[in-house]
Amino acid sequence: MPSALPAYTQLDAAAARGTRGSLHLAVNTGGAIPRFPDAFILSVPVFGYAWVDVATGRGVVAVIHPAIGRDSRQNPQGWHTHPVLLGAGTASSNFWWRRPCCCSSPR
Repeated sequence: MPSALPAYTQLDAAAARGTRGSLHLAVNTGGAIPRFPDAFILSVPVFGYAWVDVATGRGVVAVIHPAIGRDSRQNPQGWHTHPVLLGAGTASSNFWWRRPCCCSSPR
């Protein structure tokens, strides 16, 4: 893995809004998010951003994971989304979050 984390790993803000039949998700990061895998993304199993309703545990993740292979027909080599449902952790869980975006690996 590269010694320094890319600027796009630093989350500055996140937002989610919905309209009838659609969901608009946005993130602001410390740098440009690459459209295609760069050296850092190729060095980790999964990289992405997540939006979670902490009241229900339901959320959406936008991920890219060329190192672990295909799992999507919508954009298998690039960024794509997954719905997620988070459950309670254990006493030893290291899941962390900061509002407004939860940050963890999908599924």
